[in-house]
Amino acid sequence: MELFRDFSTLSPGERHSWCAGFYGIVQSAFREQDDNRRLLGNLLVLERYLHTLEQGLGERKKAGPSPGLRQAVELLWSCLEGHTSPLDFQDFANDLDACVFAHNVGGQEAASQEFWDRQIGEAQRTAYEWLALEWAASLLMELVSIAGGRVDDPDKEAISQVDLYGICDMLDILEDACTELAGISVCTEQGSRYKEMADQVYAAPLFQQLVAGIQDDLKTAIAALPEEYAALREAYSSRTILPAQYAAALVEY
Repeated sequence: MELFRDFSTLSPGERHSWCAGFYGIVQSAFREQDDNRRLLGNLLVLERYLHTLEQGLGERKKAGPSPGLRQAVELLWSCLEGHTSPLDFQDFANDLDACVFAHNVGGQEAASQEFWDRQIGEAQRTAYEWLALEWAASLLMELVSIAGGRVDDPDKEAISQVDLYGICDMLDILEDACTELAGISVCTEQGSRYKEMADQVYAAPLFQQLVAGIQDDLKTAIAALPEEYAALREAYSSRTILPAQYAAALVEY
């Protein structure tokens, strides 16, 4: 199935197939694209996701995104624009990746306490922020691995190109959120009732708007020239992944 088909015009069965196969569809669309365009695709979607997260946290009067997340995104843009080499941030990348691993396994022992205190802090981070932290850390580690830098995680040593799975993880978590935000009754049982719920989510204007925005971001990334990267960064500096009225509800979901 093609990445840039109008999701709203697909049949219910086609929508299920599109969402279930999203990672493969994105990979196919970017198969001939270089790492700059692959990184840009990630960053355009990630920027909008982060702005919705920031908005929601602010409205709920919670601590904003961690310094580590902000610095990670800054380094990714700097690398894309040619201002920074991955070898310059290999220590930061490995330390942030270790923090994500420590969080995922339920303890901080695997991470530098000094780095955690400085870059993650004591605030209780939401699952939405941890998704962004893992997404950004993985991109940093991929760039370091591709550049031949130090990679502490053996699973990330042989990476040969920038991946796009962070976008897919984000769509998965926001699909679940859209179920609640669109007022659709949740069903966890597999079978006809679950399919009916998914049909409603995929038909909801909120989810269709989410998909259309991601498609636009990825289409922009494929078409963009290097000299346009800085302007795109500026253009995306305040765009959100969801309409403003859903931001506060999202961080509470």
